[in-house]
Amino acid sequence: MEAHRKRSDSRVDDLFVGLFKSEVRCPEPKESCGRESVTFDIFLSAKLPLVSSAEQRQTQFSVIILRNQGASEGKEPVVQVQVKVSKDQNVKALIEAATKEVEGLQVENCVLVELWNKKVHQFFEDTAAVESIRPEDILLLCEVAKAKAFQVSPEQRWGSTASTWSLEPDGSPSAASLCGAILHHRQAGSRTWSSYASRDLHGLPMLLSVPKASTGRSLYAEVGRRIEECVFEPDGPRPSWKILRVDKWSPTADGTVVDPESDKALELKDSREYFAVEWEEGATLPARLLAEEPKPAAGKQGGEQDIRTLLRLFVEEERLGPDDAWYCNRCKAHKEAWKKMEFHRLPPVLVLQLKRFQYTRWSRERLNTPVSFPLENLDLAPYCTASLLAAQDPPCTVYDLAALSKHIGSLGGGHYVAYCRSSEDGLWYSYDDGSVRCATVDEVESDKVGAYVLFYIRRDHRPSSFGPPSTPTPAPSL
Repeated sequence: MEAHRKRSDSRVDDLFVGLFKSEVRCPEPKESCGRESVTFDIFLSAKLPLVSSAEQRQTQFSVIILRNQGASEGKEPVVQVQVKVSKDQNVKALIEAATKEVEGLQVENCVLVELWNKKVHQFFEDTAAVESIRPEDILLLCEVAKAKAFQVSPEQRWGSTASTWSLEPDGSPSAASLCGAILHHRQAGSRTWSSYASRDLHGLPMLLSVPKASTGRSLYAEVGRRIEECVFEPDGPRPSWKILRVDKWSPTADGTVVDPESDKALELKDSREYFAVEWEEGATLPARLLAEEPKPAAGKQGGEQDIRTLLRLFVEEERLGPDDAWYCNRCKAHKEAWKKMEFHRLPPVLVLQLKRFQYTRWSRERLNTPVSFPLENLDLAPYCTASLLAAQDPPCTVYDLAALSKHIGSLGGGHYVAYCRSSEDGLWYSYDDGSVRCATVDEVESDKVGAYVLFYIRRDHRPSSFGPPSTPTPAPSL
């Protein structure tokens, strides 16, 4: 600290500079390494994550699962599950997490897609990064006979002319002899004066793995089986339907009707072929096709946090992630080490910044997590080093709120408003551009979503105009 003062000695440093004690230890056992590093770092503000580091490295997704069989096995064909996976994992890990939530579901029989406006918008490769998926995306995990049928072939991807085989070693059809059939549900509409038939998509799309040599007759048989299993209800209506080959990008446009009596091969050449199941005009559709499109469940932002909980998480020992690996000069390698930070010197004015803005390689967002905070009696003793508290003349560790910066808006744009407590009369004031007005204590304390930067003044620097402090309220149970 003295060395810092020789380089930077100012009133700002006197009021705002504090000291962190940082301990990093190698995860390898003491017999082989056991190295520990202790440093003391200057800080002007403490930046508090709204979630723990472990939670920061995870993302929660809502996944709709469409089973291959339902009615014949007495199962509900559509279920929705919530799963958490690490941000640095791939899509296969997300599929594995979802299949663990449903009994009998196998990873190798699942295809993950994103839905948009009730149609398949995107297929996810197993190796794709989880970070490329947003928590608000509508994800559909379809159980199929053979998921590899939906993989884009090397011929389509690279123009390869490499030969393929038609059977797996166990004698079952290989991915090369199969294709993925994507079927959207729609209802025939009346022709208008412009000769355009208006058709809306209904329900969840169906994905099937079928032989490329399928005929019209065999396709109708497989689609009919799937409709009986996953669309029709035991006592519900059974309107007639037909299958049309449609364009990938326009599942509601006119298509070519597939003949249900034809034994001629359909010439399915691509890894993914698109069809529409068109239900008869004016018929009452099965209830499962009329249900509203499932929405992703609310994420983790909804739960209220207390600033003392955030401080506890801030000083807890944590395991560093792959992106933050620490170089151990004893192991001569980067390690996902254990790190712990504590307050070693408390400044007269403590600045706490809530990390409301979250960035990844693929997205940016503002976290609207409500955070409660005490206006008085914030005690930092539980978050300080033992040596500081055991000093012969231990410092004051209790703080009172003197100012609050509030952010309104989103990551792309917003507005800042300040609440400050006057050292002249002890009252709270709101500062909004050129507008200044008195503010109530309840107004300041209730602004839990807007709170962004908080300025606490140490009790031994508390202005006399603030009056006597209130009775401390107990910290939330941990």
